[in-house]
Amino acid sequence: MSGSNDGVHPKDAKTRVTLQTADFLRATKAAQVFARNNSMIVRLQLVPPEGDASIELGKVTITSTSAEIGDNTGDVDASVEGEAQHVAFNGRCLRDALEALDTQNTYLEVTGPASPGILRPDLAGSSLPRVVRSSIFSRSTSPTKTRTARMKRPSAVL
Repeated sequence: MSGSNDGVHPKDAKTRVTLQTADFLRATKAAQVFARNNSMIVRLQLVPPEGDASIELGKVTITSTSAEIGDNTGDVDASVEGEAQHVAFNGRCLRDALEALDTQNTYLEVTGPASPGILRPDLAGSSLPRVVRSSIFSRSTSPTKTRTARMKRPSAVL
């Protein structure tokens, strides 16, 4: 799990997730409806499998909250390697980034608190540098370690 050395992309992601783009986009769109009244914050809980990772899948739980209409929670089966993490993204930016990806699978790499998450397409053998990034908040599994980072609009090199 390594990235480039340009100061923006993480060198060593602590968590790497592979999931189907269509399922992730569908759950993100649903969460975004609820996030409209809460600064567009969509939270992701990245959970590795409890047993044998070669047999079982982990999951990504996508949640958002609205004081007026309630909560939304959606689960997407995923291959989750590394540490369990809680991260949050701007729902609009996450949706826009996923819509820009034209692949069956998407990779999400998370390094840790206050670090950008990297969202990229599964290019199956291509070495083209296609990267979409967005990060506003990341929380480790420890509830005492919470940090906030400035939101950056996703950029896509497609």
